[in-house]
Amino acid sequence: MSTSRILPSSFLFIALLLAGCASSGSGTLPEDTASIDNVQDLVMHLGRQGYVLRPVQLTSPFSLADVGYEYQVEGERIRIYEFESAEAAGHAVEEFLLDTSGGGQSTIFRHRSLLLAYAGNSPSLHLTVANASGPAVY
Repeated sequence: MSTSRILPSSFLFIALLLAGCASSGSGTLPEDTASIDNVQDLVMHLGRQGYVLRPVQLTSPFSLADVGYEYQVEGERIRIYEFESAEAAGHAVEEFLLDTSGGGQSTIFRHRSLLLAYAGNSPSLHLTVANASGPAVY
């Protein structure tokens, strides 16, 4: 067998192997965040991470959300809004920033049908929310 026939097939095999390895971890959620589908799931997840969420009156309601909650966590606030679908939550990010002026003081996260606005400075809480929801969208 000539080396001219071995190289292309070896290259193809290695390329497919590397593509499979690269895609196996990307776009997947850690096992404990994969089950977060609603506000209650997220609150329970944060509780398992050691945070105590105390419900407070929602100070900045968002009219496009189906459900909205606000929690105080270690002296900071997290607003969580739930939408009918992930698509609706995605479209609502920009409207949320305009409607509530939340972008000036909050970091915005979106996970499936949830929109989270975190207004605080705790690196560990910020990281925990990001791990639960994915990277900030604003």
